[in-house]
Amino acid sequence: MISRQYSIRMLPTEILENIFSMLHLLDLQQAVLVCTKWRQVGENPRLWKRHGFSHLEIFVESDMEFLDMRRMQHLEELTLDADIKLETSDLEHLLRSVETLDRLKYLDIP
Repeated sequence: MISRQYSIRMLPTEILENIFSMLHLLDLQQAVLVCTKWRQVGENPRLWKRHGFSHLEIFVESDMEFLDMRRMQHLEELTLDADIKLETSDLEHLLRSVETLDRLKYLDIP
């Protein structure tokens, strides 16, 4: 008899997406750290939208790097603090990064 070894790495992307869609937020955050394939599958914006990742608040310049995450491509709302100094290139990057932005809030809080 021939012995077959199976590995979770052999699962098709669609099956992994289905499994990931059932994970709680903390488990999904851990799953994307397992390996490159899981990160690619787990960064699907649909998976994160379910957990409320349709809105992002940026209060410091370093938060802008979150826009490079694939899971953020389908943000619907973005809030920027007025204290953030954005260069033209930063603003262009922001608009290129977010494909489906419906609302942009600019907070001018004293």
